[in-house]
Amino acid sequence: MELEKDEHIILNDGILGRTWIVFWKKLTRTNKRLIVQKGKGFFKVSWKIEEEIPLEEIEEAYHHVHSFTNMSELKLTLKNDRTKDVRFRLGDSRTYLSLNVKSITDRWVHAINGALRRKE
Repeated sequence: MELEKDEHIILNDGILGRTWIVFWKKLTRTNKRLIVQKGKGFFKVSWKIEEEIPLEEIEEAYHHVHSFTNMSELKLTLKNDRTKDVRFRLGDSRTYLSLNVKSITDRWVHAINGALRRKE
């Protein structure tokens, strides 16, 4: 992942979990954008940028808790009236894992919304 000249990392939790058996996710927030990376592989993971969302396109970040699995999901409301899901899982719906995911999601919601408030 290449950063722009005046860009720096604000929050990076590292690997957040897997979406399938060998697909991993990373989420990074810089002072300019939100970067979602997807990793493929088991022993040697190769990372590729899946999506980049400029902070100025984000209206709000919030979390949604699924009633069936009790897993938390990061959602973004974009300025063009679209909603974007940023999905990551830890591969299990046990209570301690769902609380861990909610904690991570809450941290990201606060980090994104804090950046949006400072820009106004």
